Amino acid sequence: PYLGEDSVTPFTAFAGKGVFLLCHTSNPGATDLQTLPCPNRPLYEAVAEKAKAWGTGLVVGATYPDALARARALSPEAWILLPGVGAQGGDLAGALAAGLREDRLGVVVNSSRDIIYAPDPRQAALDLRKRINDARSGPLAPAFDPLASLTLTLADIGAIRFGRFTLASGKTSPIYVDLRLLASHPAALRQVARAYADLLRANVGVGEPGTDEPGTRMRLAAIPYAALPIGTAVALEMDLPLIYPRKEVKAHGTARQIEGEYEAGDRVVVLDDLITTGGSKLAAIEPLEAAGLTVRDVVVLIDREQGGGAELAEAGYRPHAVLRLSEMLDQLAVAGRISAAQRAEIAGALWGG
Repeated sequence: PYLGEDSVTPFTAFAGKGVFLLCHTSNPGATDLQTLPCPNRPLYEAVAEKAKAWGTGLVVGATYPDALARARALSPEAWILLPGVGAQGGDLAGALAAGLREDRLGVVVNSSRDIIYAPDPRQAALDLRKRINDARSGPLAPAFDPLASLTLTLADIGAIRFGRFTLASGKTSPIYVDLRLLASHPAALRQVARAYADLLRANVGVGEPGTDEPGTRMRLAAIPYAALPIGTAVALEMDLPLIYPRKEVKAHGTARQIEGEYEAGDRVVVLDDLITTGGSKLAAIEPLEAAGLTVRDVVVLIDREQGGGAELAEAGYRPHAVLRLSEMLDQLAVAGRISAAQRAEIAGALWGG
């Protein structure tokens, strides 16, 4: 697909033939190019959408089940050529659950080496066919949910911890979300940045033409410290300028309270990692507004649902969250990361139910 539609169209002109576009291959080097942002999602997702528009199939490797589920969601009717089963170690049942259409068709399984080099290639092919048909009769995977995927990513990098913790607000909590770890996990940080960008476009009107007054300049403002790497990633994802209010005004150099380039009248969307109470957000907004900047919206990754959003709303700001902690707990329970009893215990401690 790298050459574009005009190079694909001649092959789609034959009604009795099928065409497969390389989308997300099964080899380890697939992530060198195929997951590059384009401009606000991985390149392979753009290919999956093109396949739907061009009427082609897709090549998606069994070794990347999340990418397979995402490609199926973006191109629901396409046939998928599925390498990576066999010598490369892809999970056949999991891949079929993620890749099959609702009619339990739509996947062509490729397993070259396991059959070519088997002592009895014919029997190896028959055995694989049986495994495929057995898997086709099993349950299909739920439709790809990017927010559930993000929750599991945070759990995978150790950003969600259970125990007894004292939060910055002074409250105690049976769960702690450490989003500072994102700085050490580039793939997870990129996933988080895409989630912020999706919310900013859909709910805040950032990055969409015609959503701001003529002449208004847009800025993102990240609250130190946890939101600084997040804000940088979102700024790169959306190609928007970033500023940030300092926690402490330095006594040397420019002695500025707000770092970055801005002018009075610029519109600023404030970004932070999560919200428990609204105090730190209101404190960060104060110097921004004192500098003549316009603040309407505050966007966080996680709302702990302990009153912070309501506090911001009462102060006249619009709060937005990519994830809500109660929904994250539900997703962790469904995925078997916590038990139903543990979920209920945490909910009771946080919200009394």
